[in-house]
Amino acid sequence: MDWWWKPQLANDGLQGLIHDQGRIVSRSQLFAAGWTESQIRQPMRSRRWQTVHPGVYATHTGPIGYDEHLLAALLYAGPEAAWSHYTAAEQLGLLNRTATVPCT
Repeated sequence: MDWWWKPQLANDGLQGLIHDQGRIVSRSQLFAAGWTESQIRQPMRSRRWQTVHPGVYATHTGPIGYDEHLLAALLYAGPEAAWSHYTAAEQLGLLNRTATVPCT
């Protein structure tokens, strides 16, 4: 199975993909865009990016939102991963997240 984001990367480039993913990017996406290990390490060392999961980064230093966490989990889980149940319904607009996630 191939990654779902590859056509968008080819059409919109890395910056377009990162923008559409809420500033979340995976190591696989960076490599597919031609980045080297050294280029990936640089924003991490300078603390312009933060790790969400191993090999998945937020390209900003602020708080990571709910939708960013959801996408980061998909990227971390691999190309065969998918949302299920309530999360899938939320993402399709069938459920309102505030109705399914209790306030803490």
